[in-house]
Parts: sequence; structure tokens; C-alpha cells
Amino acid sequence: MIKITEKYYIKNDDLCYQVCERSIVQSGKNKGEEWYGNATYHTTFHEALNNVIHRIQKDKLNIDETISLKQAVKLLVDVQKEFTDIVKGIENYD
Repeated sequence: MIKITEKYYIKNDDLCYQVCERSIVQSGKNKGEEWYGNATYHTTFHEALNNVIHRIQKDKLNIDETISLKQAVKLLVDVQKEFTDIVKGIENYD
């Protein structure tokens, strides 16, 4: 499994790449244990990474305060810039 952030991971098998979201079990006999839920399935690592980027962008916009469109765009662009070098490296990898 590849750790992208504390919350998002990518794992793969022979057929696909899976974007997983890490969470901590809140109740029951497994309370306090880590759990990785399968969020989405992708045919390439690049697609899976783009999905993670979009999820992070949504997380950044999921705030309790009202922000301007300019502030929202800045948040989205900042996340995209953070991963630009990684995505370029994958696209150019042979």
C-alpha cells in the first residue's frame, strides 16, 4: 500500500489500483483500530492518484466558514500544485 496522505492510500492487485481511505473504528469490539475502506477502483496508478487529488481538494473545501470564490480556487490550485511534480513524473515514466 502506498501512503499518499495520512487519510488516503493507494493499493494494487493484478487487476486494478484501489484508493483507500483510512479511518479509526469508533465503536464495537474493534474500537480504536485502523480501518481502510475501498473508495474507488482504477485501471492505472495515474487515475488513482488523480482521484486522491480530487478527494483532497473536496476535503479542503469542506469547511464551516464561508469563503470567496477566489479563496476556493486558491485552495484547489494549491492542492494541485502539491501533486504536479508527482503526476508529471508518472506521465513521463517509461
